[in-house]
Amino acid sequence: MSTLSVALQDGFKNDSVVLTVNDREVFRKSGVSTNLVIGLADRLETQVDGTDARIQIEVTSRSKKQSKNVQVSDTPNVGISLGADGTPEIFASREPFRYL
Repeated sequence: MSTLSVALQDGFKNDSVVLTVNDREVFRKSGVSTNLVIGLADRLETQVDGTDARIQIEVTSRSKKQSKNVQVSDTPNVGISLGADGTPEIFASREPFRYL
């Protein structure tokens, strides 16, 4: 088992969000908004079997979704922000994200 850390970051404003990892729902929440002071809306950790994970985020309040495959063994930290048009942007990092 590997631990995957996911941070919902910039661009969220009272949004409804569903996050799945390897087709398993791991997060569902309404009213998700970014704290502009620290650039963080919410975060979670989940366990993943194996070294790869398919992450899918659906922002149901904006009818937008995006998915990405990541290698959890190499990049266990995932940040998700919303672009100007509300489309989710998913990026993976070796290093954990830092917030104040």
